[in-house]
Amino acid sequence: MAITYTWEIDQNGLITENTQGLTNVVTTIEASLLGNETHEGTEYNFRVPVVVPLSTPDSSSFTPYADLTQAQVNAWIESVLGTSVVTRFKTLLETEINKRAGTKGWIAAGAESQTETPNLPWAA
Repeated sequence: MAITYTWEIDQNGLITENTQGLTNVVTTIEASLLGNETHEGTEYNFRVPVVVPLSTPDSSSFTPYADLTQAQVNAWIESVLGTSVVTRFKTLLETEINKRAGTKGWIAAGAESQTETPNLPWAA
C-alpha cells in the first residue's frame, strides 16, 4: 500500500497578529507533515514538525482568518518550504515507515521480536 501524506496544523498553530491595518494576519504556521501507511494490518504514522514564517500579505490578497481553508494553508506551507524540502520530508517519512514496517529488520511498535537481539559488546 502507498504512503499517504497529510499536513496537520497544530491546534494553536496559526499564529496571528494585527499589522498594516489588517486583523488576525497569519504570520507563522506550526504544522506537521504526517506519513501514514498500513502494512500487514498494522498502521504506521510518522510526522515531521515544521514552523513556517509567512510574509505579510497586501490588502488585495488578504484572506480573513475566518475564511481560511485547510487547502489554502497547506499551499502556503508548500510554497514557503519549496518542492525540494517537501520531497526530502516525504523521503524521511518513507524511510522511517519502511524501517518500522519490518522491511529493514525493524518491527512494528508493540510487536514481539521474532529474533534474538545480541547484547552490545560493552553491555556484557
